[in-house]
Formats: sequence, structure tokens, C-alpha cells
Amino acid sequence: MNATLDQSQPDRRPLVILLILFVGLWAVTIATWIFDEAGYSAGMPMPIFALHLLAPLLVGLIVGWRRLSLWSGAKAGAIAGALFGAANIAVQLLWGGVLSLLGRISPDQPFTFVESIFEVLEFLILFAVVGLALGGIGGLLGAAIGGRRRGEK
Repeated sequence: MNATLDQSQPDRRPLVILLILFVGLWAVTIATWIFDEAGYSAGMPMPIFALHLLAPLLVGLIVGWRRLSLWSGAKAGAIAGALFGAANIAVQLLWGGVLSLLGRISPDQPFTFVESIFEVLEFLILFAVVGLALGGIGGLLGAAIGGRRRGEK
């Protein structure tokens, strides 16, 4: 019995595009990171921070593009945007760890350990909520534009 089954593989292009977007965004972030005169970390430039906050709009657009309905595009975009925002915070924590290991965090930095945990949680909520909202809008737009390109009404 030599029957072949038609097993359609899921399209991995959106995932690859999202991965390239994420890695590219972080490459730019690290390349433009600000250090003070003493060589200690002073944070990311404000335009790069804005890019991190706005990136879920593009993420939602990419994810929603191939969705068949506006609602499914919005849902997929919202989920992808929130995950993208949470992933940004995870990499931010890793980058902070690298800076710490390299001795680039000032010993007289103003935050205690507990305050640092609260700051991470605040940014996680900010990036996840903004990612959810902008990803949903992007997914809705992606589904609408993708549907028009396919000739759907």
C-alpha cells in the first residue's frame, strides 16, 4: 500500500518575517544603546523605544494578512502583538544581564532589587497591553488588505 497523503505544510513565511523583524529591531537597539561618559548604560534612545512600542502594529499586519475574516485577523494580530511585546521584555532582561556581566551597570544605580522587579513588571504590562491593542489593529488591517488583494468582499 503506497498511498500518499496530501499534507499541506503551514506557510512559515510570516514566522520567518517576524523573526527577522525581531532580530533586526534588537540589532538596531543594541547598536544604538546609550552609554554615559563613564561607560555605564544610560538606556535605549527614545526613537528606538517608540519603534519597540509600535512594532506590534506591523506584527499584527503580517499575521493578519492571510486571515480569511477581519475578526480572525484581529484576534491573531492581538495575540501576536502581545507575545511580541512580552518577547521584547524578555530580551530586554537578557540584555540587562549582559550589560551587568560586562560591568556596564553603574554601581550607584537608583533602583533596589525589588524596585527593579516592579519596573520590569510595569514594562511587561505596558508592552503586552500596547502590543495587544496595536497587534489587533494591525491584524484587522492585514486581514482587510489581504482580503481585498484576494478579491474577497
